[in-house]
Amino acid sequence: MAMKHGAVRGAQGTQSRHTVRNVIITIVVVVLVVVATGGAIGYHWYKKLYAQAMQVKALEQDAVSLMSKGDAASNEDYLAKIEANLPKAQQDTAQAKQIVHGSDWNRAAKLPRVGGDIVAVQTLADVADSLISDVVPQFGTVVTGLKSASLTTADGNLNLQPISDASQQMSAVNTTLQQQIAALDAVKEPVIDKIRTQYDAAVSKMRSLAEQLNGLSALMVTLPSFAGASGTRTYAILAQTTSEARSTGGLVGSMGSMTMTNGVISVGDFYGDVQWPRGAGSADVTDEQDVLFNQKTYGLYHQEGAQLLYGVNVHNMTANPNFPDVAQQANDFWKAASFGGNGADCDGVVSLDPYALQQLIAVSGDVTMPDGRVLNGTNTAQFLLHDVYNEVAVSQQDLYFGAVAAQVVKNVFSDMNVSKLMQLADVLLDAAKGNHVYMWSFHSEDQQSLRDAGLTGELGTDSTKPELGVYMQQMNPSKLDWYTSRNATLTKSGDGTYHVHYTFTNTLTSNDGQASYITGNGIAQGVSVESIYLYPPAGGTISNVSLSSSETADSIDSTAIDGRTVWTFQAIIRLGTSVSVDFDVQCAQGSQALTLRQTPSGNGEFNVDYQY
Repeated sequence: MAMKHGAVRGAQGTQSRHTVRNVIITIVVVVLVVVATGGAIGYHWYKKLYAQAMQVKALEQDAVSLMSKGDAASNEDYLAKIEANLPKAQQDTAQAKQIVHGSDWNRAAKLPRVGGDIVAVQTLADVADSLISDVVPQFGTVVTGLKSASLTTADGNLNLQPISDASQQMSAVNTTLQQQIAALDAVKEPVIDKIRTQYDAAVSKMRSLAEQLNGLSALMVTLPSFAGASGTRTYAILAQTTSEARSTGGLVGSMGSMTMTNGVISVGDFYGDVQWPRGAGSADVTDEQDVLFNQKTYGLYHQEGAQLLYGVNVHNMTANPNFPDVAQQANDFWKAASFGGNGADCDGVVSLDPYALQQLIAVSGDVTMPDGRVLNGTNTAQFLLHDVYNEVAVSQQDLYFGAVAAQVVKNVFSDMNVSKLMQLADVLLDAAKGNHVYMWSFHSEDQQSLRDAGLTGELGTDSTKPELGVYMQQMNPSKLDWYTSRNATLTKSGDGTYHVHYTFTNTLTSNDGQASYITGNGIAQGVSVESIYLYPPAGGTISNVSLSSSETADSIDSTAIDGRTVWTFQAIIRLGTSVSVDFDVQCAQGSQALTLRQTPSGNGEFNVDYQY
């Protein structure tokens, strides 16, 4: 079954309740399919099971109705409806659970072939009851507690104590939900096709909810220490420009800082890339990194002086797809600058691109620039990734981006309330999935929580959860990645093997009307020149790499880095044309389905088609 991959959006509370509803709907469908296969168990027994199945169906459908948003005008209204209807929904799911664990169902669970599918139904009923009886009420308690507390101090700063208190309760909610996931993992997959399809869909929804709640819990756990509850913290802030691609997002146009002391935030100045000391990161560049990011990454026709100079220029630190390494580079530059750390390390690094800023602005409020321009939750990304280069003087462009980032950071943490807190958490988790935001702390006690929230941007190291990486560097000094469309199709070709077809398209058909800062100059004007890295999953390999373009077919190469063999090639994508790459991926034996992590696109697209 083909599955389109996209970011999950919407309020966390709404998503959790929709997942509960969908799991219950799945139980109804699965129950009906199970009893429909009951010819082998005897007519009278089948008739009795069927009657009970109809009773379960009615109970679960009533629970669905009670948990549905219906005509609730807002999330607040929906939460009120849930609170009013929850006792009756709990009665319904508890009674349904009791029925499917009755003697007739337990007998059926011991039958050959369909017995395992009966167990799957019983487990789903248990999960639905736990969601209604435990997870939803506990989550409601956390939200109610935060609503009754003041998250803002008298002078408008962030009050960390209520968040710290709520994080413990949120961890308990998360533990309950993760236990339900473990119960589902322990169930043997159903053998009947219709049951398996519905069961897999329910488990997928449960995993999505578990991942989201795990991230939310992790954010609440780490926020107090990250915000300086135990002492002042100083973070470097990277402003990435994804219309000029680098592995983790884009070229770093400027870098600034913020200091946090027990919830009091101050944002420092942002400095353009040319102001940071050259060569400050060179000492932390390994030999393998030098080979991949410098020697094997070059411009059109290998022209002289077109290497990235990773470790030398601050704007190219993001060529490394492993964000903790990027953070170390950022700290090197920060420490070396007299206007930065001036010999002192920072406590961590935060990276934002224009899409992350746009999402944050939608929650924290519009930003008015010194020239009167207003950036909001719909126009920020396009302006910062494209329009600014046609409308703002070159000398002011990078600092313009920094000014936006500075205002957004201030707005995000001021005048906090529970609604804003939940929306911000949802935005951060969503943006992290698309690699639009990263956070790394040099304090080891913060790292696991940030990792659980999906914010650390680390390369996957778990061979049981294989993650393919496709990363790119725009080697034509330009902003052409705004016009670069990317599409990936992953097809399962065997046990742990996959075929990948990845296409890059230059949607710009003419340079007319575009500033040269966008299109580039000379022979490469309008030509997107991408140096591509193909990272195999942990414990896996890549093979049979081929390009559709004969112009750069001889650029295919490979090199070792951090225990992996990474394939590289150059894609020269001329005006209105496409270049495709095909390759095979072998994952570790017994691993889960392969996923793709990639450089976020310059235009916000996220076109990945999993054909399994």
